[in-house]
Amino acid sequence: MILEVYDKQKFACYWFSQEDLANKALLESLIPEQKEWNKKGYRVCEFHSGTGDIVELTKDLLIHTKEVLAAKNARQDTDRDR
Repeated sequence: MILEVYDKQKFACYWFSQEDLANKALLESLIPEQKEWNKKGYRVCEFHSGTGDIVELTKDLLIHTKEVLAAKNARQDTDRDR
């Protein structure tokens, strides 16, 4: 588990691996700590590691984003031509 604190933005971010998520004692031990962050006005964020292939998933996300932007640009071009 990794904890990153962003004081300026008031975020406390916990990054959990699959092994961390399987450790119920660890997760339960963090509840009081996370409540303390909340009392200090921080937003607590949890990021959980996935089980997919990060390279393939990132590639798919980039392709999807490119397709969405291309469609948006095509609509804008069509609207301009009217």
